Amino acid sequence: MRGSLDIFWKRYGGRFLQAVYALAVVCCFPAFLKLGGTVAFTYSGFSVILYALVVWSLARFWERFRKGRRIEKAGLCLLSFAFLLCMAWGRMLDDKGYLDMRDIRGWAAPVLTAPYAAMLLYKIYADMEAVLCVRRAQTALDAAPASRTELARYFIFLTVCWGIVLLGVFPGFFVYDAADELLEVITRQFTTHHPLLHVLYLGGVVQAGYKLFGDYNAGILLFSLLQTALFACGIVYMAARMHILGFGRQFCRIVIAFMGLFPVIPMCVLCSAKDSIFALVVLLWVLESYEVFRFPGKRIGARWILWSVLLCLLRHNALYALLVTGGVLAFISKERRKGVLVSLLVGVAAAEFVSFGLAGAFGAQASGHQELLTVPIQQLARTWQLAPETFSDAEKQKLYEYLPAPYLARYRDKLSDGVKIGFVNEAYEAAPAGFWRLWFTGLTRAPASYLDAWLLTSYGYWYPDTVIDVYAGNTVYTYTYGENAYFGYETEQPGARASLIPAIGNFYRRLSLEIYKEKLPVISLLFSPGFMLWGMLFCLGYLVKTRGFQGILPYMILVFMVATLLLGPTFLPRYVFFLWFCIPFMIGDIVYGCREKEPCADGGA
Repeated sequence: MRGSLDIFWKRYGGRFLQAVYALAVVCCFPAFLKLGGTVAFTYSGFSVILYALVVWSLARFWERFRKGRRIEKAGLCLLSFAFLLCMAWGRMLDDKGYLDMRDIRGWAAPVLTAPYAAMLLYKIYADMEAVLCVRRAQTALDAAPASRTELARYFIFLTVCWGIVLLGVFPGFFVYDAADELLEVITRQFTTHHPLLHVLYLGGVVQAGYKLFGDYNAGILLFSLLQTALFACGIVYMAARMHILGFGRQFCRIVIAFMGLFPVIPMCVLCSAKDSIFALVVLLWVLESYEVFRFPGKRIGARWILWSVLLCLLRHNALYALLVTGGVLAFISKERRKGVLVSLLVGVAAAEFVSFGLAGAFGAQASGHQELLTVPIQQLARTWQLAPETFSDAEKQKLYEYLPAPYLARYRDKLSDGVKIGFVNEAYEAAPAGFWRLWFTGLTRAPASYLDAWLLTSYGYWYPDTVIDVYAGNTVYTYTYGENAYFGYETEQPGARASLIPAIGNFYRRLSLEIYKEKLPVISLLFSPGFMLWGMLFCLGYLVKTRGFQGILPYMILVFMVATLLLGPTFLPRYVFFLWFCIPFMIGDIVYGCREKEPCADGGA
């Protein structure tokens, strides 16, 4: 009898365990998605179909995954766990406004499901490499430069597409601190709160248009036209490099069509925020880094240093991202270590020299410490408001020296602006240790509150299903934010919206302020910052699997830029505009980037 059981178990035991594990995976599924009522998933036919698919995939792919290399499996499990943890935590934060410690399934689901997700990812990567290797073997690499006529057509196509949008939102998206930056130029009273280079660029162009034509709309239009030309030149330059790199003429045309027609791109191109021109510089930095780190013999030149300088001058947090990126590049790329370090030091030194020079020349006042202290300020404010017993009366009085009570009362979980604007910089500069002692006291007594405060201002970057409603209830010049704050649609004063194609203007208004695109299956994900981030990480994971860490060096700046944003005041698509510009190039690198001197790894086996 026992021998019969042993035979039965050897034959069917593995399948039984797979069936049990499949049931566990299906039970975990509601932890990652919003599914309505408590039994909406379990009482639906969808759960049965899902269970059948999980059982089938385990039977087909598990054995192959089990025999894979340990380090590869560990990496895929880690990536899968990170994604599933973000999905589970994001759902909790979005639904409840905090991490629910009693939600056992929400905490256990990422651990239980990660091996299954890693198996699927292993299969996807293997199939991708098999298909792409066959394609590269059968298709001659077209590495011919694009003709001037073709590049001119790209330029005309982009400017026409963006020009039509500009007519609809005439004179452009003059929003997100644009009025403040212009006022600095008008009054000649500068601060370092916004990067001075962008203040002078934006304010100088708009003011020049006003001086020439006597109308601020003309100045804003002039800025929009100039930025349109800059972006068109940048994208056409990318297309020219893609042609030379052999990314395929048809693929280049698809990328150009995407850049001209996908709504997020004109939002960026026609927007006055520093994040727009910064996105273009990030793309140019990635293009230059790709050629430097992918091809032996290519030296780090003046262009790489120039783009590095502009990165630092256009966004304050880019300096930290660039320093960490440079360290990683030097560590992994040993043969270029000296060149990377020297070029990085030259670039950072030049950026600091220009920054201090501009501040001195224009008498710019320091902006304070609140931007760097956004997360601690938000943590203290949340704990003070939702768990006031955390602090004693004496500690609260000490807290009010740094953050007066009226500002603490303005705490909002997804936006720190209301609190940090009241931060008393003089008190912090006089006694920074007192602030940090108070912060550490709150951390030891209410760590969950601190974690929630941080995650709630950043989860929109890593949770794909987030609705960007961080400004809900805020009144601006021409409207009050409601259910969606995806993009600042309006033209702020001293300009005024004067749409010449109202249908397009209304389309962008709805796209920006209503839950409209979020209701479109699949397509809505293309608008999601969280989906773009995980799309980037998916591409990086594939490049590491097929080319090693050398393959991801050109894109490390994207990773560390997003990392700095996790410590920022809120989450908005404009802060990660650069992802929409860089990911198409990454896809081209995956599809076409394997050279004869770099053979594909075992055909994806």
